[in-house]
Amino acid sequence: MKQFLLKSFVSLLAIGAMLVPATATAATGTGAASLHFSPASGSYTVGSTVTLTITENSSTPVAAVEADLTYPANLLQCNGPASLGAFATSYQNTCSGGSISLAVGVQGTPVSGSQTVGTISFTVIGSGSAALKVVASSEIDDATTANVCDATCAGGASAANYTLAAAATPPSSPTTGSGSTSPTTGGSKTTTSTNTGSKTSAGTGTSATGSTNPGSTAATDTPTTSATSSTKKQSEKKTASKPKHIKSHRTGLVTSSLAALVVVLAGVYWLVIRKRTEVAPAVAAYKLAGSGKSKATAKSKASSKSATTKKSK
Repeated sequence: MKQFLLKSFVSLLAIGAMLVPATATAATGTGAASLHFSPASGSYTVGSTVTLTITENSSTPVAAVEADLTYPANLLQCNGPASLGAFATSYQNTCSGGSISLAVGVQGTPVSGSQTVGTISFTVIGSGSAALKVVASSEIDDATTANVCDATCAGGASAANYTLAAAATPPSSPTTGSGSTSPTTGGSKTTTSTNTGSKTSAGTGTSATGSTNPGSTAATDTPTTSATSSTKKQSEKKTASKPKHIKSHRTGLVTSSLAALVVVLAGVYWLVIRKRTEVAPAVAAYKLAGSGKSKATAKSKASSKSATTKKSK
């Protein structure tokens, strides 16, 4: 029994040893065909387009090709399914999310030599190193559907590697402000006028506003200056007359205030003070004295008038 089990185990090991090389051969093919990618390298900037062309080259007739790749979706954006080449029949054609799967074939006579499998367009959306890798499901089949692709179809094989950089910023062009001046050459003339009517003219040679030119001449517009001086004097007169007007206004205000105060005091006296018991006798005496003086004055005037009448008679 033990010998039977041992023989069975050895037989299984022998079968396994035979299967392993066969599997490896099926994965890599016979080496009669290969995949090629162009361009395999290059430098691009963000916003530019990269067009990847996939071809197969075989020394035996080929009936079908499957090219499966991966790409960095954060750096490259696939612009849709691939455009087909020599293989008119498409079994699968997808490109998104970082994966490409392109399976094509011919319905008639198999083809040989260098043939275009398809063309894929990418847009650069980021900066960095973009590596495109082959997936292990890639293969090239002959008319008997046997995989004849070499190591270029092996999983992890390099398809392309691109260097991507940010787009260069264009230099900013200098702008001219509203107060800037540009020099004039070749006998031109620069004229600058001011608010007072003065003018400055520059003669032949290079000149710019604010610079001194040996050939420049200055002229003053007298009427404009006189008018400006006259206007300035009138303004000074108005300014000088303002203090007098203000002073007069203040004097009138003080006088009015004093008069009003006198009237108020007189009213207070008339209504209150003169009727008080301690003031009334003095007021009465003052009135009597005033009336006595008035009578004496009247008698004196009457006597004088009588004497004058007698003399005239």
